[in-house]
Amino acid sequence: MKDANTTTASSVSGLMPSLSTSALATVAPTFAPTAIVAAVVDGKYSEARTFAGEFAQRGVLAFDTGGDIARLWESSLKPLLEERPQARIAGFTPETDFDEIRRLAADNSLSVLLEGRHESGPARTRSHIVYAGLRSHDFAWMLREAGSIWPPALAHTILGASLTGEGRHEETIVSVGNKAPDNPGLFVSWVIG
Repeated sequence: MKDANTTTASSVSGLMPSLSTSALATVAPTFAPTAIVAAVVDGKYSEARTFAGEFAQRGVLAFDTGGDIARLWESSLKPLLEERPQARIAGFTPETDFDEIRRLAADNSLSVLLEGRHESGPARTRSHIVYAGLRSHDFAWMLREAGSIWPPALAHTILGASLTGEGRHEETIVSVGNKAPDNPGLFVSWVIG
């Protein structure tokens, strides 16, 4: 079920900084796979592309919103979730796209299992992550250690997170590292299911 906005590992690889899986293993621990079947990003941002690339390298479909997340929802994401009701979709988008996906998820009886707000300044990123699942200190550890490669390291950690939908945990982390020149200042990472 690919459309013009679907990204594969090969098409994302040219957009990513050279990061290997072994390099990420030193940043974040390895986990069991989750039921995440798609990653959604706004492809005009380099940090979003690196986030999508981490998922694509593991065989997860990666989608660019193409500036219209509602159209992407109707054409690709909703049908994907209808085919696999237990599946989850992860994203790394500007706040306006997250607000829309949250509404679309609620309209379809889905929940936000993880919401992370990542505010980047010239030399640091402040992340506030709220998630429903087993308590994990891996988000805090990963974001503190990742520095400027935090978007793919975050994706790596999300892939292994146990987002059960039960409980509520919050973490606020400040990491040091320069933001990308095209970073809009605030990204929201999310998982719905």
